[in-house]
Amino acid sequence: MYCDARKPPTDIAGYDPTRHDGDFYYDAEAAERAVDFFPEVLSFVKGLKAREPFRLEDWQANIVRTIFGWKRNSDGSRRFRQVFIAVPRKNGKSTMIAGLALYVLFCDAEAGAECYCAAASQKQASLVFSSAANMVRKSGLNSRCKVRDSMQRIVYKDSFFRAIPANEGPSHGFDSHLIIGDEIHTWPGREFHDVLHTSTGARAQPLELYITTAGYDRLSICYEKWQYARQVRDGKIEDNEFLPAIYETDESDDWTAPAVWEKANPNLRS
Repeated sequence: MYCDARKPPTDIAGYDPTRHDGDFYYDAEAAERAVDFFPEVLSFVKGLKAREPFRLEDWQANIVRTIFGWKRNSDGSRRFRQVFIAVPRKNGKSTMIAGLALYVLFCDAEAGAECYCAAASQKQASLVFSSAANMVRKSGLNSRCKVRDSMQRIVYKDSFFRAIPANEGPSHGFDSHLIIGDEIHTWPGREFHDVLHTSTGARAQPLELYITTAGYDRLSICYEKWQYARQVRDGKIEDNEFLPAIYETDESDDWTAPAVWEKANPNLRS
């Protein structure tokens, strides 16, 4: 459990962001501002917690703190540019990333920000968009933006958040500020990923957040990122701009032990 809001989290599923932090600093105020946005502005829209303030679970809050709290000494922009989260189903990942997308859209102060939730199909991409749109409608944000369901788009000033399917990638001229790659283990090939990734080049502090719940194809972009994330986590690759958050068990773990369940399912710890 995270206790001291003045200090950065040091264990993101086995990864310590304070390693090799000489070119970066932790802005505790910025970190807590991002975490506080969830319960102060948003509420849950489904299930038993519907209409309750959106309070992040400890593991979710520490990821949000790490993304938005770490800054570059050179210019104060975000340290982490890519995030890879692997977590089993039913740990609240879709709701979390919907809220995170809204925070970036409304609070990043990026002119003309293009924020995308990308998935293999329009149906999958729409899940995060629908969650975000419903949270907007039930909050004070509703009067500050336009929700266009038919276009799967939320428009705020000159910026927007939009759901897009994989088959749209090659035909669209993106200028991405935020990319949420949902369930990337289902993405066909790597063309969609590459089109989106290269579209961030003109942004000062772009954020790419890739998420998966499963996957077996060792030729997929998901497996490539999973392997890379594990090596960053384990210190085999030094990449201070990449945040790995992999909630998984080891082959030697006893799957019948409750501690092992918690290791792979962080919501069980809260």
